[in-house]
Amino acid sequence: MRLIAAAATTFARMGYANAAVADVIATAKMSRRSFYEHFKSKEDVLLAIVRQNGTALLNATRKVMESKEDPVERIEATVTLLAQIAMGLPIIGYQVMAAGEEPSKLRMNYVREFIGLLAVEVDRAHAMGKFSRPADPATIEILIGGVDALGLSYHLEGKSRQITAVAPVIRELFLRAFR
Repeated sequence: MRLIAAAATTFARMGYANAAVADVIATAKMSRRSFYEHFKSKEDVLLAIVRQNGTALLNATRKVMESKEDPVERIEATVTLLAQIAMGLPIIGYQVMAAGEEPSKLRMNYVREFIGLLAVEVDRAHAMGKFSRPADPATIEILIGGVDALGLSYHLEGKSRQITAVAPVIRELFLRAFR
């Protein structure tokens, strides 16, 4: 939807806190009335962005996991995907955490579901004798949080393209945590 894309662009350019609905509608080249036909507020459109990005991450994760049989290969592919997605996400993804309770909780729900998908694969690899220990959600959350923080740092420093260059290091750290 054009308003969601315009909001993401506006928030990335101006920052969520500094942007107003007027800025979003100017970017979208739509009327205020059109905006309010779809959204109640600036936070409501931010929630739509979080839903869109979260759903895209989970769908892409499931798709990449379905393309591999071996759980270790699934994990490697998923961690690589996460690095690619982190590179492509505008900085708005990180502004969500400061935008209020509801956007933060929604984002964390997607992150937890993503962590759950990885935990299943870690447990499968452990059951097959490929990992020395089963999934530990705290370890996975720390590793994913590290990728998240790295993505933020790289975006802020204008180095977002370099995130995929460190994907092999991220994969190796993830695998070492359970081997």
